[in-house]
Amino acid sequence: MFNLEKNNTIKSESFSISVAEAILELERDKEEIYQFSSRINETEATEGAREYTIDELPKPRELQRLANLPFEISITEYEGKILLSTGTPELASHRFDIDGKKIDMVNKRHNYSKVSIHTHPQEGVEQAHVPSLDDLLSLVGDTKPMYIASPEKLCVVGFAADVTEQEIEMVYKELEEMREGYESGALHKNFVQESAMDTFTKLQNTLGDRMMVREYEWDEGAIIDELKNLT
Repeated sequence: MFNLEKNNTIKSESFSISVAEAILELERDKEEIYQFSSRINETEATEGAREYTIDELPKPRELQRLANLPFEISITEYEGKILLSTGTPELASHRFDIDGKKIDMVNKRHNYSKVSIHTHPQEGVEQAHVPSLDDLLSLVGDTKPMYIASPEKLCVVGFAADVTEQEIEMVYKELEEMREGYESGALHKNFVQESAMDTFTKLQNTLGDRMMVREYEWDEGAIIDELKNLT
């Protein structure tokens, strides 16, 4: 695990534990972690953040259990180690204040990691597996797909090398205006999420075979073969 110490350094455990052990600990302490991760003050929020070196990638049912936690989980790889990190209810990672700069270390790892998995908990919201605009923009120029686990589904997304941020932003412009309405209290969250699914479908239609999308229910046998592609 890591925590942000007073000298703004990250303390990491060098030994690895099983995925099952990490999940049990996160499920046991989920309320405490959630309370910390929901704080507006970023320094306070990171005090409850955790990171584990795990001995293998989660199996489908383990991924689903992680997606049922009330905060996002991120799984990345660094120097051959598989790292499982806690985020916030709406972000896959924390931004640490180091020497006056906001450093999002987990998101940086997603850029060069051999593995890129994160969860979208959003309990009670339909289509939680749909990538956010930030998710999609982070994939531009990346050669590996992104895996997004929600309580209902696993979604795998990838782009061809020539897809640009401008193409994506053009399709998502209207949705972002809707999100501003939600943040001001004018729109219901489920309505925005349904619109996100429609916009995601529109992006697929716009990019055609330059965009790859695969979705799996958690009880599908094919999901096991899909996750084997990560090893």
